[in-house]
Amino acid sequence: MSYAKQQRWCRTAAALLYLLLAVVLLYRFQLYPSAILNTDALAYVGMGREIRQTGVLNPPGLSRTYGYPLLVAFYSVIGGNETLSIALVAGIFQSSLYGFFVFWLAAIIWPDNPKLANATIIGLLLNPIVVAIR
Repeated sequence: MSYAKQQRWCRTAAALLYLLLAVVLLYRFQLYPSAILNTDALAYVGMGREIRQTGVLNPPGLSRTYGYPLLVAFYSVIGGNETLSIALVAGIFQSSLYGFFVFWLAAIIWPDNPKLANATIIGLLLNPIVVAIR
């Protein structure tokens, strides 16, 4: 097998393992949600619902930044009003975005150092701690 094929195989295997890891973690977060009473996750879901219901300019009681609650409002348009479905949509979106940017970073590194690019992909995509908190 040529070096280029080995490199392509390595990236493909890392992407598939990342997909598997992301699915397992999303499933785990559906079984044991972090959006429970008195947590930031539930607070942000509530703020996202408020923004969706009352609009961006006048949500009652919004004392934090608009950025993430506005994104959660977008997630609630896709996933509905259920907390777990909003969390699932958020997890899928954020996992996809994270994976895209890891490969984008590796593509920037690739011309100068292909081995470092592969190490970046493996290190960032297959680290369960980083993937869980993305």
